Amino acid sequence: MGVWPSTLPGAVTEPLAPLGQAGTTAKPRITGLSPLPGCEGVGRIADGVYEGFLKALIEFASQHVYHCDLCTQRGFICQICHHHDIIFPFEFDTTVRCGECKTVFHQTCQAVVKKGCPRCARRRKYQEQSSLT
Repeated sequence: MGVWPSTLPGAVTEPLAPLGQAGTTAKPRITGLSPLPGCEGVGRIADGVYEGFLKALIEFASQHVYHCDLCTQRGFICQICHHHDIIFPFEFDTTVRCGECKTVFHQTCQAVVKKGCPRCARRRKYQEQSSLT
């Protein structure tokens, strides 16, 4: 979910105490998670202790994004089918992202079109027209 939590005014930066494993006293913050675990953390990762915590964290963050007015504004409308559902780049099973402009599409829509990203095509067309004038 990248930079989204850091753009919120303190809404998601509170401790996530109930998400830890039993017996874990650490209360990591979403925006304060260290990219490198300590020695004890490496052992816990190897033992699979953090798997449940990470699944719960992903579920918590996903549900927040789906229901937060600020976060839903960061979502995308598929520019191929124009369906009104908001889609997000972290929906790996159902979406695909343009490598050039970073727009998000349904995987099924992108598979049908196969002629590239419609947003990139519009941008190229606009640039060609503006270079002619």
